[in-house]
Amino acid sequence: ATVSFATLAIPEMVPYETTFDDGIWFTAGHQSNAWVVGEETGNEAPAAYVSNDGTSYAATISSSQTISHIYKDFNFGETEDEFELTFDWKVTGRQEGSSIYGGIAAYIVDVTTIPTTSTLSSANMVAVVLGSDEWATERVYLGNLTGEKRLVFTAIGYATDAEAVTPAAIDNISLSVSQCS
Repeated sequence: ATVSFATLAIPEMVPYETTFDDGIWFTAGHQSNAWVVGEETGNEAPAAYVSNDGTSYAATISSSQTISHIYKDFNFGETEDEFELTFDWKVTGRQEGSSIYGGIAAYIVDVTTIPTTSTLSSANMVAVVLGSDEWATERVYLGNLTGEKRLVFTAIGYATDAEAVTPAAIDNISLSVSQCS
């Protein structure tokens, strides 16, 4: 009998930068609006973006909100350093109170957390961005992190036409020692 298996990539050491022209990222969630890495958009392509067909930069309107994740594991070492996350993004969407109806959420979670078709705990959320059809840059202070952690970007939405105008896209991700500790 043949047995097949796959293992996750070894966590990347921090500091880390990517323009999505190298490296392995994993995806999970809805297939109708899934993350892909490609040339269709980018703050200088390639980038990671939501696609309804595995290639194009477009989202499908769904009868209910879709959730998809792109993630990678990192090793922050065993230091007293404090870190920050910087990334370029664009996505339409909206937020009403604490409910997100379209946008991108970023999380730092334990590497044993496997993203599924639902959102992750808001306790682990480090950023929420929405409301721009042009590229913008987000910088997030993460504080002291040690050991191996998973960075997860979650695309949320696509239940209305307005949320699908500019699907989620991220580029130029950087994890570094913070200069603002």
